[in-house]
Amino acid sequence: MNLKLLLLAGLMAISATVFSQYTPLPGLDKEGYDNFVAGLKVEADKQDLPELKEIAENMTYDKARRFLANPQVFTEKLRKKAKEDGDQKIEAVRIGLIVSILLNHFTNLGSSWNSSPRLGFALGMYAMFTFGNLYFLGELLFAYRSAGEKYSAISHILTISYITLFANLVYAIQMQNMKWLIGIGPVFALGIFGKEKYKDGSMTDEQDVEWGSGGLRRFQVGINILTGFMFARGMLVYLSYTPFISKLFDSAASDIRMNMFKLFLGFPLNNGRAK
Repeated sequence: MNLKLLLLAGLMAISATVFSQYTPLPGLDKEGYDNFVAGLKVEADKQDLPELKEIAENMTYDKARRFLANPQVFTEKLRKKAKEDGDQKIEAVRIGLIVSILLNHFTNLGSSWNSSPRLGFALGMYAMFTFGNLYFLGELLFAYRSAGEKYSAISHILTISYITLFANLVYAIQMQNMKWLIGIGPVFALGIFGKEKYKDGSMTDEQDVEWGSGGLRRFQVGINILTGFMFARGMLVYLSYTPFISKLFDSAASDIRMNMFKLFLGFPLNNGRAK
């Protein structure tokens, strides 16, 4: 919300209250009118509010009298305009920084192995574009993902780093002070490096992952399903789930996938430009 406009509304209300203590309403003589307008100009210079100075310069005798008779109507209009300006800032094209917490887990392990979810993180940037109540939210992330599986005393942990692209189409529902977001879109991930660890009792073996035939698939494709909120000034918070369509291993005998929960925090770097 526009803080200057809110401050302006407050000052106008205070000015009307102070003035009304000394001038009976609805009467207003020329000296009272001149003092009221001069007081607004002085306050505008003091608070560095050009909006207030513009109002003072356009304040006719009839406008001043109507305002002093019913200041709450005028200040409510200013507050409404401040809210609309705040919404416009939310509905802007902008870029921002992303910090995300990831929870990854294996699926399709079969009956012998049990999944052991593990935490990871993602860092990157996003770009947001507005189409009415629809947003296109693109994300480019470095994602550090880890997941494990267990069988009796044996554990197997994969830790893989990906460059990941999210292309979300998001619908926004206006609430009182925020927007509720519901979205979906494809995810594309490129594996760049990783580690594989086996542990059997006291014995541990760790090595770099292998890509391609007999190893991991380097390219991954999934679907991102999200819900969250967008606050004033465009800060984003959402929770998403990404089931991956691509198999994790490049082997006909394995159908394992590494799916992902994500807690997304987005911090805008600019206030965007108006549509």
